[in-house]
Amino acid sequence: MIREIRRVMEKKKYDTNDVAAGREVIGAFIGRVVYSHHLYQSVTTAAAREEQFGENTGSGRY
Repeated sequence: MIREIRRVMEKKKYDTNDVAAGREVIGAFIGRVVYSHHLYQSVTTAAAREEQFGENTGSGRY
């Protein structure tokens, strides 16, 4: 994930008059936001399920 964040940060150095480059930056950024959101949902859902039902869902906490 750190590699992807670095890639997004590198893309920020683009000519502001280059629409295609700007779209690429935004696409990369949104991709990271969506990935992070899904990761968060996965972790919190697994933790909530484990807490509610006492299931070990492979969260690595045990």
